[in-house]
Amino acid sequence: MSERLLEVKDLRTYFKITAGEVKAVDGVSFFLNHSESIGLVGESGCGKTTTALSTIRLLPDNGYIHSGQILFEGRDITNLPEKELRDFRWAQASMIFQGAMNALNPVQKVSSQIAEAILLHERVSRNEAMDRVKNLFELVGIDVKRVNAYPHEFSGGMRQRAIIAMALACNPKLVIGDEPTTALDVMVQAQIIDLINNLRSKLNMSMLMITHDLSIITETCDRIAVMYAGKIVEYGKTDVVVRKTLHPYTDKLIHAFPNIYQPRVMVESIPGDPPDLFNPPPGCRFSERCEHAVKGLCDCRSPHLWIWAANTLLHVI
Repeated sequence: MSERLLEVKDLRTYFKITAGEVKAVDGVSFFLNHSESIGLVGESGCGKTTTALSTIRLLPDNGYIHSGQILFEGRDITNLPEKELRDFRWAQASMIFQGAMNALNPVQKVSSQIAEAILLHERVSRNEAMDRVKNLFELVGIDVKRVNAYPHEFSGGMRQRAIIAMALACNPKLVIGDEPTTALDVMVQAQIIDLINNLRSKLNMSMLMITHDLSIITETCDRIAVMYAGKIVEYGKTDVVVRKTLHPYTDKLIHAFPNIYQPRVMVESIPGDPPDLFNPPPGCRFSERCEHAVKGLCDCRSPHLWIWAANTLLHVI
């Protein structure tokens, strides 16, 4: 079996609007090996979630894959028919959605919603599916006595654990986490991160993590892809990218979070706003916000994509 689980090649995902097309993902490439985790990090609107949704073809009605390839264990899912896609989703790749309360049906029991995925993909009885749900509750640290509870009867942390259990229902090879700790307090965030790390180790699963928080990436991911304005601007082993940051945007992201090992100072914000992806600039998309920008060069020429591989710096134009 090939070591590579997921490979995304020059992915371009656009959204149709009245005025034309928004280039939300514009030439993204990365790969994910079996039992490995990779983090997509960047500001809101930089294309992280759209990239992840593209990998399982779960885009909104006005979104479509313009070009590129998405290979899952060598199989191109870019143009799979809808029936094959339904069989692929959850059985091979699943998603932990952002906002657990919005992802759960408020009028159905949590256990029924988890069991539904099992019943749709596997030939098992409802009793067998419910037994699986109870095992999943134990796996993610929810008391089995709460198996008949509704979403509003769970705390925020419990709902997030339930969403994780739902993502694991069919034993997928890839789990995508879309901001899995958003809207949770710091203590619950730490518990969810520990849970994710334990499950990765225990189940030997691969994970694609989406977040704007670099601290989460450093705790959960083997490699990191820094996204800005629909493109990946820096990519490599997490510890190497963090210690030897090259792209000014990555450096700004790192300094936007407090360092508990350094003197206490106010964190730095990134001035300005990301560019309009309906009509992106021709040169470096970060140039208008970058203090190192060179007029006449950065605003007309795309920069290198900085890639770290085995502690060796590579770059491609």
